[in-house]
Amino acid sequence: MTTDNPQVPWTDEQWARVNKAVQEEASRARIAATFLPLLGPLPGDTDFVRKELISPNAIAIQDRDVIQLATLQVRVTVRGAQMADPEMTSVLALFRRAANVLARLEDAVVFRGLGQDVAYNAAFPGQNRVAPPIDVGPAFPNRVWEITGGQVSPGLWRNLPAQQVVSIPWLPPRLDLVGAIAGAIGRLEEQGHFGPFAVVLDQNLFLVAQTPTALLVLPQDRILPFLGGGPLLRSSTLDVAVGVGSGVVVALGGEPVELVIATDVCVQFLQVTADPNFVFRVCEKMALRIKESEAIIPLRGP
Repeated sequence: MTTDNPQVPWTDEQWARVNKAVQEEASRARIAATFLPLLGPLPGDTDFVRKELISPNAIAIQDRDVIQLATLQVRVTVRGAQMADPEMTSVLALFRRAANVLARLEDAVVFRGLGQDVAYNAAFPGQNRVAPPIDVGPAFPNRVWEITGGQVSPGLWRNLPAQQVVSIPWLPPRLDLVGAIAGAIGRLEEQGHFGPFAVVLDQNLFLVAQTPTALLVLPQDRILPFLGGGPLLRSSTLDVAVGVGSGVVVALGGEPVELVIATDVCVQFLQVTADPNFVFRVCEKMALRIKESEAIIPLRGP
């Protein structure tokens, strides 16, 4: 599965074009990777990282437990005629699309976590795969992606117990989003977690943030000063339930949460079929490492 496989009729320059297109497209589509501290790359044979849990009651790290790394991948099938195109028009379009799917899958894992892949495991008894609790593209069995390795693990939004969730009050004629975010940041600072702060909202709450008040003031403009230079972002992977707003506030000071990218988004060749079709995969190996869960506060609308 290397880039110099003799079965692939590409020059080094063509391989570089494909990898560049994939990395640029993934970079544009990613949300979590734009604000979380990144760790990696790691040696190719790395299968796990230490949890490095930091106790809220003492300055100590629990580094004996580990997190299994998950490999996220999207398979890409290219026909022989498409491979022969010197302009690589169809090839680049296919790989860009795969990179988009992979970036959204990464965000789904980061924000929503990983649970048992019930549909897959039921169809293939004896398997024990994991998946995020939302569909990324078509549902099983028509998925274009798969996750191998990894383990059941929390995401940013579903990480904390109910008492840590900040409810957004309704102050007619709108949700008090500014007050909820300010309250969440105040609670984080009371617990010893400081800025900059990142706020990520679902579609509903982000629309609230972009809707001006009767005085023509955007809630976003009132939110940004609280963040200390951190971002205000939108991710549809946070659309938890129809009509229910959801979001998350993360304190970034001291790096209490890390996105481990052991192997960044890349293209690997798998095989040539009898047709002949060339089968590749766009993949990455990653894990979300939450070292201090108290640095995360979910937001929930009424």
